[in-house]
Amino acid sequence: MQAISILQNLSVNDFDMLCSQATERHYAADKLVFEEGDICDKSAEFFFVKSGKVSIFIYKYHRTEDISILNAGECFGEMGILNKTRRTASARALQDSTLLCLDRQAFCSVIESHPKIGEKVYALMARRNQELALKESILDSSGFNERRVHVSIKGDRSLSETVFDRERYKSIVDDIFPDLIPKLQSLLLERNVFRILINFNSGEVETYTIFNPFSPETHAANRLTSTSYLDRHFPELDYAEKASVIGSVYLSLAQNPGLSQLSEHWQTLFLDPLKSWQAVPREKIKQALSQLVTLRNLENYYLRNVSISTVVDVIRMQFNCDGTHIVSNDDYQRFLEENL
Repeated sequence: MQAISILQNLSVNDFDMLCSQATERHYAADKLVFEEGDICDKSAEFFFVKSGKVSIFIYKYHRTEDISILNAGECFGEMGILNKTRRTASARALQDSTLLCLDRQAFCSVIESHPKIGEKVYALMARRNQELALKESILDSSGFNERRVHVSIKGDRSLSETVFDRERYKSIVDDIFPDLIPKLQSLLLERNVFRILINFNSGEVETYTIFNPFSPETHAANRLTSTSYLDRHFPELDYAEKASVIGSVYLSLAQNPGLSQLSEHWQTLFLDPLKSWQAVPREKIKQALSQLVTLRNLENYYLRNVSISTVVDVIRMQFNCDGTHIVSNDDYQRFLEENL
């Protein structure tokens, strides 16, 4: 236990005193130590892993996701105690483990009486907040935190239960699909648009352009079938050049003085995803667009709106049952095979 980094500044006597206040507990494999959302009241504890292995994880819709795996000599549980909030993640023994458990009062006393240890604990908290923020989000700035993910988010249960009783509304988009798809492809691959959102019921298409990214425009879907209309609203731009412009914008943000005023924690959160950013390959955009007619014509669960982007490697779909599917481009083909 002398190797625990945050306790390296303790004298032998102080370390022995600390251990004398701790309670030793044994956790069998798969046993929960605490759960995300548990209240951190006066009985909340801080933990050292004496032996074994512990997973710190969060619940992410239909699955769990590890934030970190802790081995002997590492510690956890400080965030809830110091922030005086609920547990932000869950902890579970991955194998038979022995933990030293320190109550809130004893832990806070160590922090107050040993400033150097306090600095290390708060640095540890900052790093873990960063890890948690990256894991909690479904998407980062460059797309999925993982390359192959399909997230299903259930919507209004009453809409799901009555889906078979509702008569399908035929949209103007359904009539113009053969003419519209090539134009949407042109917008994303040959012009200044980097994202489109198609709303089938209303017959409108939102477009996001690289030269005015903060103000999406709304267009009637039938107007977008006209080449002259596209020429008036969307200048032509080579796809590689468009990617270069987006990269330049990201670089400008990274060098902006405002960002340097943020803590290192926030700078890392904003900048790390951008370092590996690449435009979505052209073929994936074509593939996503080519299947929209089929998804729209599903007999019962037909597509209601869809968002496709050249910047973020993800396709977001909503169906008439009010559920949302967020699918990486890499996982899109598998999604189609399973659902069509």
